[in-house]
Amino acid sequence: MQTRQRGFTLAEVLVAVAVVGIIAAYGLPNLASFLRKVKENSITGAVESSLRAGRNEAIKANRGVLVCAANTTASACANSTNWGANGWLVCYDLDADNACDASTSALPNPIRIEGKVDSTFASVTGPAAPIRFLPTGNLVAGSATQTISVTGTWAGATALNVTVAATGLVKGARL
Repeated sequence: MQTRQRGFTLAEVLVAVAVVGIIAAYGLPNLASFLRKVKENSITGAVESSLRAGRNEAIKANRGVLVCAANTTASACANSTNWGANGWLVCYDLDADNACDASTSALPNPIRIEGKVDSTFASVTGPAAPIRFLPTGNLVAGSATQTISVTGTWAGATALNVTVAATGLVKGARL
Protein backbone atom coordinates (compact mmCIF):
# COMPACT_ATOMS: atom_id res chain seq x y z
CA MET A 1 0.00 0.00 0.00
CA GLN A 2 1.30 3.37 -1.02
CA THR A 3 0.99 6.41 1.24
CA ARG A 4 0.35 9.80 -0.28
CA GLN A 5 2.43 12.70 0.84
CA ARG A 6 0.60 15.87 1.64
CA GLY A 7 1.76 19.45 1.32
CA PHE A 8 2.85 21.94 -1.29
CA THR A 9 5.82 21.92 -3.55
CA LEU A 10 8.30 24.76 -3.48
CA ALA A 11 7.10 25.88 -6.91
CA GLU A 12 3.50 26.11 -5.71
CA VAL A 13 4.50 28.16 -2.67
CA LEU A 14 6.58 30.56 -4.79
CA VAL A 15 3.73 31.07 -7.26
CA ALA A 16 1.29 31.79 -4.40
CA VAL A 17 3.71 34.29 -2.83
CA ALA A 18 4.22 35.99 -6.21
CA VAL A 19 0.45 36.32 -6.74
CA VAL A 20 -0.03 37.79 -3.26
CA GLY A 21 2.84 40.23 -3.92
CA ILE A 22 1.29 41.42 -7.18
CA ILE A 23 -2.10 41.93 -5.55
CA ALA A 24 -0.51 43.84 -2.66
CA ALA A 25 1.46 46.06 -5.07
CA TYR A 26 -1.77 47.15 -6.72
CA GLY A 27 -3.84 47.31 -3.54
CA LEU A 28 -1.64 49.25 -1.11
CA PRO A 29 -1.65 52.59 -2.95
CA ASN A 30 -5.43 52.34 -3.28
CA LEU A 31 -5.72 51.49 0.41
CA ALA A 32 -3.69 54.55 1.41
CA SER A 33 -5.87 56.77 -0.79
CA PHE A 34 -9.00 55.19 0.67
CA LEU A 35 -7.81 55.79 4.25
CA ARG A 36 -7.04 59.47 3.51
CA LYS A 37 -10.54 59.94 2.08
CA VAL A 38 -12.06 58.24 5.12
CA LYS A 39 -10.20 60.67 7.41
CA GLU A 40 -11.34 63.67 5.34
CA ASN A 41 -14.94 62.42 5.44
CA SER A 42 -14.65 61.93 9.20
CA ILE A 43 -13.50 65.51 9.75
CA THR A 44 -16.28 66.80 7.48
CA GLY A 45 -18.79 64.74 9.45
CA ALA A 46 -17.53 66.25 12.72
CA VAL A 47 -18.00 69.79 11.34
CA GLU A 48 -21.48 68.94 10.10
CA SER A 49 -22.39 67.29 13.41
CA SER A 50 -21.25 70.32 15.42
CA LEU A 51 -23.28 72.69 13.27
CA ARG A 52 -26.39 70.53 13.59
CA ALA A 53 -25.84 70.23 17.35
CA GLY A 54 -25.55 74.02 17.61
CA ARG A 55 -28.76 74.57 15.67
CA ASN A 56 -30.63 71.88 17.60
CA GLU A 57 -29.46 73.28 20.95
CA ALA A 58 -30.56 76.80 19.96
CA ILE A 59 -34.04 75.51 19.16
CA LYS A 60 -34.25 73.18 22.19
CA ALA A 61 -32.96 75.68 24.75
CA ASN A 62 -34.60 78.68 23.05
CA ARG A 63 -31.27 80.52 23.27
CA GLY A 64 -28.64 81.89 20.91
CA VAL A 65 -25.83 79.42 20.13
CA LEU A 66 -22.48 79.99 18.42
CA VAL A 67 -20.34 77.61 16.40
CA CYS A 68 -16.86 79.02 15.88
CA ALA A 69 -13.14 78.38 15.61
CA ALA A 70 -11.73 77.78 19.09
CA ASN A 71 -8.98 79.75 20.80
CA THR A 72 -5.83 77.96 22.02
CA THR A 73 -7.48 76.82 25.26
CA ALA A 74 -10.75 75.83 23.52
CA SER A 75 -12.69 78.00 25.96
CA ALA A 76 -13.82 80.81 23.64
CA CYS A 77 -14.16 81.78 20.00
CA ALA A 78 -11.07 82.85 18.08
CA ASN A 79 -11.18 85.43 15.32
CA SER A 80 -9.65 83.01 12.82
CA THR A 81 -10.57 81.35 9.54
CA ASN A 82 -8.36 78.36 10.43
CA TRP A 83 -10.85 76.10 12.21
CA GLY A 84 -8.41 73.19 12.22
CA ALA A 85 -5.58 74.85 14.19
CA ASN A 86 -7.31 74.65 17.60
CA GLY A 87 -10.52 72.92 16.60
CA TRP A 88 -13.96 74.46 16.99
CA LEU A 89 -16.63 74.72 19.63
CA VAL A 90 -20.35 75.15 20.20
CA CYS A 91 -21.37 77.53 22.98
CA TYR A 92 -24.24 79.62 24.34
CA ASP A 93 -24.37 83.34 23.58
CA LEU A 94 -27.34 84.73 25.50
CA ASP A 95 -26.30 88.39 25.25
CA ALA A 96 -25.76 88.23 21.45
CA ASP A 97 -22.23 89.67 21.61
CA ASN A 98 -20.74 86.87 19.43
CA ALA A 99 -18.70 85.60 22.38
CA CYS A 100 -19.22 82.49 24.48
CA ASP A 101 -20.95 83.26 27.77
CA ALA A 102 -19.38 82.31 31.09
CA SER A 103 -20.16 78.78 32.19
CA THR A 104 -22.72 78.34 34.96
CA SER A 105 -24.18 75.29 36.66
CA ALA A 106 -27.43 75.90 34.77
CA LEU A 107 -25.71 76.48 31.42
CA PRO A 108 -22.32 74.78 31.16
CA ASN A 109 -20.30 76.38 28.38
CA PRO A 110 -18.93 75.41 25.90
CA ILE A 111 -21.58 72.88 24.97
CA ARG A 112 -19.29 70.91 22.68
CA ILE A 113 -15.59 71.01 21.79
CA GLU A 114 -13.93 69.42 18.77
CA GLY A 115 -10.16 69.12 19.02
CA LYS A 116 -7.62 70.39 16.55
CA VAL A 117 -7.26 68.68 13.18
CA ASP A 118 -4.01 66.90 12.28
CA SER A 119 -2.65 69.13 9.51
CA THR A 120 -0.98 66.14 7.83
CA PHE A 121 -4.47 64.98 6.82
CA ALA A 122 -6.55 68.09 6.18
CA SER A 123 -7.09 71.78 6.69
CA VAL A 124 -10.40 73.23 7.87
CA THR A 125 -11.29 76.80 6.91
CA GLY A 126 -14.42 78.71 7.81
CA PRO A 127 -15.64 82.20 8.59
CA ALA A 128 -13.63 84.27 11.06
CA ALA A 129 -16.81 85.43 12.78
CA PRO A 130 -18.86 82.86 14.70
CA ILE A 131 -21.84 81.21 13.05
CA ARG A 132 -24.76 82.30 15.24
CA PHE A 133 -28.00 80.32 15.46
CA LEU A 134 -31.08 82.11 16.78
CA PRO A 135 -33.62 80.34 19.01
CA THR A 136 -35.67 79.74 15.84
CA GLY A 137 -32.79 77.73 14.33
CA ASN A 138 -32.15 80.39 11.70
CA LEU A 139 -28.96 82.36 11.32
CA VAL A 140 -28.92 86.02 12.33
CA ALA A 141 -31.12 88.12 10.02
CA GLY A 142 -29.24 89.26 6.94
CA SER A 143 -26.67 86.47 7.16
CA ALA A 144 -25.54 84.91 3.94
CA THR A 145 -24.85 81.21 3.52
CA GLN A 146 -21.85 80.21 5.64
CA THR A 147 -19.36 77.65 4.34
CA ILE A 148 -16.72 75.57 6.10
CA SER A 149 -14.27 73.72 3.82
CA VAL A 150 -12.33 70.58 4.68
CA THR A 151 -9.47 69.98 2.24
CA GLY A 152 -7.10 67.02 2.26
CA THR A 153 -3.42 67.95 2.26
CA TRP A 154 -2.36 65.37 -0.36
CA ALA A 155 -1.93 66.08 -4.06
CA GLY A 156 -5.21 66.05 -5.95
CA ALA A 157 -7.40 66.29 -2.81
CA THR A 158 -10.77 67.91 -3.27
CA ALA A 159 -12.42 70.29 -0.83
CA LEU A 160 -15.53 69.08 0.95
CA ASN A 161 -17.86 71.92 1.90
CA VAL A 162 -20.36 72.07 4.73
CA THR A 163 -22.82 74.92 4.24
CA VAL A 164 -25.32 76.58 6.52
CA ALA A 165 -28.14 78.43 4.79
CA ALA A 166 -29.72 81.54 6.30
CA THR A 167 -32.62 79.29 7.31
CA GLY A 168 -30.22 77.21 9.43
CA LEU A 169 -30.28 74.19 7.12
CA VAL A 170 -26.93 72.36 7.38
CA LYS A 171 -25.76 70.51 4.30
CA GLY A 172 -22.54 68.52 3.99
CA ALA A 173 -20.59 66.76 1.24
CA ARG A 174 -18.85 63.38 1.14
CA LEU A 175 -16.27 61.76 -1.11
